[in-house]
Amino acid sequence: MRDQSKTKQTLIQELASLKKRTTELEQSESERKRLDDVLHLDSEILANMMEGVHLTRADDGVIVYTNPRFESMFGYNPGELVGKHVSIVNAPGDKSPEAVANEIIKSLDQAGEWHGEVHNLKKNGVSFWCYANVSKFKHPQYGEVWISVHQDITDRKRAEEFLKQSEGRYRTIIENMEDGYHEVDINGNFTFFNESMRKIMGYEREELLGMNNCQYADEENTRKVYQTYNRVYRTGEPVKNFEWQIIRKDGDRRDLEVSISLIRDMEAHPIGFRGIVRDATDRKRAEAELIISRSQLRALAARLQQIREEERVLISREIHDEMGGGLTGLKMDLSWLLHKMGDADPGEERVALMDKIHTSNALIDQMIHVVRRISTDLRPSVLDDLGLIAALEWQLSEFTSRTEIPHELATTCEYVNMEKDTAVAVFRIFQEALTNVMRHSQATKVVVVLREDERSLFGDESLVLEIRDNGRGITEEEILNPESLGLLGMKERVLTFGGESSIRGEPGGGTSLILKIPRHKIPSLQA
Repeated sequence: MRDQSKTKQTLIQELASLKKRTTELEQSESERKRLDDVLHLDSEILANMMEGVHLTRADDGVIVYTNPRFESMFGYNPGELVGKHVSIVNAPGDKSPEAVANEIIKSLDQAGEWHGEVHNLKKNGVSFWCYANVSKFKHPQYGEVWISVHQDITDRKRAEEFLKQSEGRYRTIIENMEDGYHEVDINGNFTFFNESMRKIMGYEREELLGMNNCQYADEENTRKVYQTYNRVYRTGEPVKNFEWQIIRKDGDRRDLEVSISLIRDMEAHPIGFRGIVRDATDRKRAEAELIISRSQLRALAARLQQIREEERVLISREIHDEMGGGLTGLKMDLSWLLHKMGDADPGEERVALMDKIHTSNALIDQMIHVVRRISTDLRPSVLDDLGLIAALEWQLSEFTSRTEIPHELATTCEYVNMEKDTAVAVFRIFQEALTNVMRHSQATKVVVVLREDERSLFGDESLVLEIRDNGRGITEEEILNPESLGLLGMKERVLTFGGESSIRGEPGGGTSLILKIPRHKIPSLQA
């Protein structure tokens, strides 16, 4: 801007010099014409400049010349400013016009020029800002004058003020953030941080300013953060929510979640990094405690299931051995009595007694059947004696006999070698699945497939049990319903042996339940 103003001032000085030469010299007509042409050209340039120009006498401060741009810039008519004191265009400010003039004179005497921002005043009283270049020149008619070139910078000043206000609001927001905010230079030294960041770090403001990343983290975390900074520097892409651990001044370790982005200068060169930091220590501790708590609750639930199964076995045996044995003995006594009654004399009383014995014998047979059914439902002996496949076949047969829904069982396994607790859990899930089919599916067929998992060839010793029906299809709302206790129970049983489960339905296309079953129990710590 200064070089451009100098060039324009040079044109003005050249114009004045040419005018002086025309006054002092008598030249030929052709020379005068040439000079007139030059003067006309310089006058045209001056008249069409985008900057406002005025000449002011140095001895009294009176304006002796203004170009059209200066007049329009200040809202005056052509020639209206000539003869007026230059203070007419100066807006009131902290310094008096005399103080400003003295400052300009001092600079002109020392450097031959003055430049800077000036607060001006239009004819209508509206103030605005200009950037002015002032130099002095010996004019042949007016003596020593100041040549002032003005450029309106009102829009720039407004933009600067808006930027300043925005930065102030930005800083206020940052200072009141709950999350920590910090800026570091390209070497990782703190250049700015808010109060939340200072509290997270546990240092005083004077201690933290200029501190380097390697000073508040161990070797592993220092390497981690520098690798992150390097990636952001190379790619320009921000990194969000990477985990980082620091050591506070008091020695306490804190787990942080940090988002890092690049800071660039006006030429887009990287000059540092900014980060938003959230102290995740308490949350991570709570999550760890929650995982442990849920693991303990799951272990407790598994133990309760185990106790329940043990009680089922005990009750089943008690019912089978005690009640079944007693009923069998009673049936034998009735048979003996019936045999003896056959030898007695015929008569109405004998016939009545014989009918009663036959009725009691039939009732005992029915009770023996009920005892066996209850005992089997509590814990089918086929599961303990013959294994999981035989138990699945038996349960499917029972299901079909009760519901008249046909079934199909396909398996690639001849025998399943599985831990006892896992086999029991799978069988109970299977029972619950068939109960859901009976109650909710409106199905007309059930297909069950038991196969080796494809990954078992590579050492993943697991089985896949799939139960499909052709009913209405379970909905997503039913799957997610927290009151679907049967589904919740199946999920919990699966987690106790470290398996996986999925259930899906298609409207009118049936429901599929798929279990992945490890042959050996895998403890699960899933939340």
